[in-house]
Order: sequence, then C-alpha cells, then structure tokens
Amino acid sequence: MRPDPETGKWETRPDTYRWCSWETDTNRFTTFPARPTSTLVVLEDEIFRNNTWYRDGKPHWAYDTPYFIKTPRRDWIEWTPNVITSKVTIADSRAHVFLGSCTPNFRSFQMMDEGGTWRDCGEQVELPLGGGGRKRFTFRTINLFGVAGPEHRVEIAFN
Repeated sequence: MRPDPETGKWETRPDTYRWCSWETDTNRFTTFPARPTSTLVVLEDEIFRNNTWYRDGKPHWAYDTPYFIKTPRRDWIEWTPNVITSKVTIADSRAHVFLGSCTPNFRSFQMMDEGGTWRDCGEQVELPLGGGGRKRFTFRTINLFGVAGPEHRVEIAFN
C-alpha cells in the first residue's frame, strides 16, 4: 500500500486488502469474558518486515512476544473467501441444508430458484424432495459490496 500521490490518502482498493494475522484460538466470543490467550499467525514477508502494525496508536502488543507466530507460508493465513460449506440431512422427503462460509463483509446466502434467479436465503434451508430421481440446488454468498462467491451445488439422488 502507498499513499495516493494526489490526495495523500492511503489506497483502499481491493488489491490492497490484506489479513494482518490469523488467531489460533477462534473461540473468542464464546469464551467471553475470559482473557484471550490466543497466538497470532502472521505472514512473514516484505510487507510485514517493512511495516509496523499499530493498534490504539501504538505498535501491536504482540511484537517481541511469543504470541506472534511468524511464517513465510501464505497458505497458513489466507484462504479463498466466499466459499460455502454445507451439511445436508434428509428426513421425511425433505432435505435440510445448513450453510456456512468465511466471507469477509458477509451480507447473505443466496439460492437459485427454478427460474434461474438468485434469491436471498437463510443459513438453514429446508427443501422438498418430492418424487424420485435427482435434485440439484445451487447456492452462493454475497458480500456487502455485491460481490458474489463461487456457486456451491448440492445434488441429491434418491429413489
């Protein structure tokens, strides 16, 4: 990242977006008000080495402590956002689909209807399976900026 030469403001384009760290204990909200003891995995690269991460106007508290786990491996800290995981259970000729996603700035899940139009849906969807054969359902995520994630398909074959 660098300041815009005309305005002096820092760039905020999507290609300047970066994860600062990944917490190894992602159970922060269910353990509240206990003191978090999580370590932070940080990508040790040119950006990390040449910049200082500030919090509350001071360098981040984890510098020079054993709480920063530095790694040169990008795959330890980054993943493809907007991807959906699903768990499907079937009972009484109905599919119960439970959707999950690590989508920054998440807005909603969407499901494609029979006419090919995307419609918002909840993270839990109940779908009729009437008749036999094969049913296909397609889902995706949408973030707050209207960016759609890749399509996630659930296909159910039954007698």
